[in-house]
Amino acid sequence: MKKALHIILAFLGLNSCTDQNSIDKLTQYIKEVKGLTLIEKNEEKYIQLSDDFSVNELPNLLNVLKETKTKFEIYDELYGSSSDPGAYICYSQEKVKSDSGWSMTLGNHGWSGGIYQISDSTILIQLSDLIKKHKLKEIQLTNAVFFAHYDSEKSESNNEMNTRIRTIHCTK
Repeated sequence: MKKALHIILAFLGLNSCTDQNSIDKLTQYIKEVKGLTLIEKNEEKYIQLSDDFSVNELPNLLNVLKETKTKFEIYDELYGSSSDPGAYICYSQEKVKSDSGWSMTLGNHGWSGGIYQISDSTILIQLSDLIKKHKLKEIQLTNAVFFAHYDSEKSESNNEMNTRIRTIHCTK
């Protein structure tokens, strides 16, 4: 039984501190929501988002990921930097400082940032915009890269990062 639990945890990208109820909750949620499928690609697990997925379901998805303490990674091609188009962004409940947010790290090809506190509402704006623009088709669950070795950013930097993400993803 213990080995089976570790296999399920590895499949879902969850750590061994996650209880069976959390695993069941995430798996059941993905099965029940139209437009979501749990897939494996290149030995990684993803939530695949089809065109049938409604952005109105995003708050529920984010809540289930939070409740199950599942970190996840997306590629945001709209988040530009001086050296690369886009950034790989990982959201985690590790080092989170608010019940209404996530810790976030980001990077791409040789650069990475600190640990930012990002609000649920900012993440919902980002994900919704990426989905509406057909720029987000999957959310990575396993091996999501969270740079836990970084220090947490100060409040001003967190506010600036929330504003930057919201500005990038402000749909008209």
